[in-house]
Amino acid sequence: MKKLETPSVISYASLLTVILLGGYIFFQQISGDKELVYFDSQEVFENFNMTRELYATGNKEIKLRQNKIDSLYSRLNESITTIPKDSLTRLLIMENESLKEFNQTFTSNESLKIWARINSYANEFVKESNYKIVIGTMNNSMLIYGKEQRNVTKEFLDYINKKYEGNR
Repeated sequence: MKKLETPSVISYASLLTVILLGGYIFFQQISGDKELVYFDSQEVFENFNMTRELYATGNKEIKLRQNKIDSLYSRLNESITTIPKDSLTRLLIMENESLKEFNQTFTSNESLKIWARINSYANEFVKESNYKIVIGTMNNSMLIYGKEQRNVTKEFLDYINKKYEGNR
């Protein structure tokens, strides 16, 4: 008789486990618990106030350098110039290369700084929001499907911009 009771107890325990697990999953779906959410990384990067500020600063420097190049180019095209054309051409090429290098270095360095800040804010955001997993996507290319209610892009952007501005 004890052999019959043991499988029955295990069966009831298994059945109870399945029912409880199913109830938990059902409750999670109904309650709209947002333990797993995502945001569009590109949208966050582009609309982060730090990105806008740093790139505005970089664009000013690029414009100054571009104006210098334009001035050299104009002088090169003038019929009368005090500097030999071959010297102007070399100077123009050097300034063009300098501009390209500045642009690449600036973009790379500033992007790293921006992403470091976004990531630090993301850690705080996750803790404060009680999320367990936050997925960053690029125009949803890494995410095959995600319910819009799980998209926290706007919420995250508001959070990091306020944090960056010192309002949080």
